[in-house]
Formats: sequence, structure tokens, C-alpha cells
Amino acid sequence: MNPIRGAIEKALAGTGAFLRRDRSPGLYVTNLPAKAGDCAAFRREMERAGIRARETGALLRLTPEVCWAEAFAAWAEALTKPGDLTEQLQKTRSRPFCPEEIACWIEGVKRAEAGDPGDYERVLRQTAAVALRKKCGGLLYACGLCLDLMNQKKT
Repeated sequence: MNPIRGAIEKALAGTGAFLRRDRSPGLYVTNLPAKAGDCAAFRREMERAGIRARETGALLRLTPEVCWAEAFAAWAEALTKPGDLTEQLQKTRSRPFCPEEIACWIEGVKRAEAGDPGDYERVLRQTAAVALRKKCGGLLYACGLCLDLMNQKKT
């Protein structure tokens, strides 16, 4: 289990709330507001942990901040060997982050959990091109590891 999911599941333990991949731009969604009513303490805990929590009706949408990228990369490196594309993207790790690559990383984590790469390699390559033009790319390595995790599950 990736460290982001692990931290959220630990915080949700004993609440009876579910945790699922979000279909919107967020990473996860939980029904904690419907189960617990006031979930302000949980939201504060998530914010302190670097996970944005946005309430939308009876659901809470959870999205990690980029501070989780290194922990995610370390976890993924222990599970899979970086592929050629990921090795190339490693050169960009010290660069700043741009919104396109953050969205690509979130999508990659979702797809890696589902084990369904779909067109993620194309999405990653397009995102890398945009990021390099914008002189950013700090999350591209983590995105590449998402692809490697997906490709590992296919074999």
C-alpha cells in the first residue's frame, strides 16, 4: 500500500468510513462526513500531514501535496525497477513543480492502484514536454515510477 493511502487509512481507522480512488481530480474520496458528521478534526489532521481535504456534501476529497512525492518515490523504488523513461526523468527531480505534472502524478497514483495504465505513458510524455518547456519537472520521476508500477502489474 502506498504511503499516502496508508496515512489516510490509519487516520480513518475505526470510523467505519470508506476510502476509494476519486474520479475527480483528487486522489481519494471518503464518506467520513456522512459517517461522523463534523469531521473538522480529521481535516485538520490531514492538512497537517500534507493532504488537502475538501468537503463536498457527504464526501471528503483528499489530495496529497507534493511533499508526499519523495515518500511515494521511495516506496515505489522498493517495488519496481525504474524503466528507461523514468531514468531519463530522474534528471528533473531538483526542478520546481508545475500544475500539469502534479495532475499527472495524482492520475498516475490512481492508475497504478487500479493496475490500468491505459494511455498514461502518452499522458506522461506530453506532461514532460510541457514541464520541460516551463522549466519545471520535479514530479516527473514520481510519475515515471507510477508507469513502472503499472507496467510491472501487466507482466
